Formats: sequence, C-alpha cells, structure tokens
Amino acid sequence: MPYYSRGEIDGRNGALPAPVIAWTADPVELFFLQVQGSGQIQLGGGERIRAGFADQNGHPYRSLGRYLVERGEMLLEQASMQGIKAWAAANPAKLQDALNYTRAMSFSGNCPRPTARSARSTLR
Repeated sequence: MPYYSRGEIDGRNGALPAPVIAWTADPVELFFLQVQGSGQIQLGGGERIRAGFADQNGHPYRSLGRYLVERGEMLLEQASMQGIKAWAAANPAKLQDALNYTRAMSFSGNCPRPTARSARSTLR
C-alpha cells in the first residue's frame, strides 16, 4: 500500500512524524532531490551533507516535463531540469499543482559516506 502522495505530504505542513535532516526554501530543488533519490544538501555555512535514498512512497513516477509539455506550458525540447527550473521561476502560481502531478517521491536519510546511489544533485 502506498504512503501519502507528494501533495498529501506537502499539504500537512510538516505534521507527519518523520525526522527532518534539512529545510529548504526552494521547492524545485527539493523536488529533484526527491525524484532522484539522493544528492547533497549545502547548508548555510557552506557545509554539505549527503542525503541517501531510504525508501519511496509507492506511487508510480509521472514525468513533470511531460505534464508541462502536454498542457502547452513548454515545448518538448525545453523539458529538461533547466527548462523546468526556468518555467517554475516564471510561473510561481502554477508551481505547486505541477509538482503535485508527480505523486511519487523518495525519502532520504543523512548519509555520512557516498552510497551506491551516487549524489547527482546539490540542494542549496
């Protein structure tokens, strides 16, 4: 049975009893870390911690880029991480609904050493 979806978790405003390893003000960077499953988080003082894959919520992955293309929000050739970030910056009022389309998300834990799932992104 799947855990809560991305939208259900975000809608609870931290009310779920899960340990927090970091906070971020950038929902798009957080989205990519949750989709990729691991990465690095750069703290305010410049220190980096590793976020390693711990589990996922059981919902099937649905592509945010495809969602935006199908709705005419961007062209197929723009549907990259950089294109999605640019779209998000230009469309803050539509962002949360778009992020919630991808119900799947992974959960991370603080990982002191690199894991088999290499860190692919850095969250600031």
